[in-house]
Amino acid sequence: MSAYLCDPEDFALLAAYALKPGAPRHFVNLAKKEYIDVEDAFDIAMVLANENINSLEYRYPNYGPAGGMLCGTLGEFLAEVRLAAAKRYDYNDLATVKNVLRRYEYQACEHADWLESDAYNLVRALKDQLLDEFAYRCELAQEAA
Repeated sequence: MSAYLCDPEDFALLAAYALKPGAPRHFVNLAKKEYIDVEDAFDIAMVLANENINSLEYRYPNYGPAGGMLCGTLGEFLAEVRLAAAKRYDYNDLATVKNVLRRYEYQACEHADWLESDAYNLVRALKDQLLDEFAYRCELAQEAA
């Protein structure tokens, strides 16, 4: 299996979706039995980006930071994540959110501690949120029919 570094916009879209109006504001790491320390989109995007980087470094340990996938420095990449997290995203396109979430999870799950990570638990929470929203929209469509 190969792995790559996700785009800063991917982390930012998932963070925006996590914090959309009406979404839960508290995320829990079930393995650690503690709240995940995130306050805004940037915090969530950074948790996700760092886990993708950890996965790449586990998968490609001899290639440097982020498994050699960076075009610049790690600091420059994280600055791009910060800028992306400050922008607005269309989180109402649930199919796009689902596809980005699936792609992200595939790129971040390479190392042994994935299931205990904050990123895994954020992904789990986002999947629950997506499922709830898909079910709600299906209900509305059935009522309108």
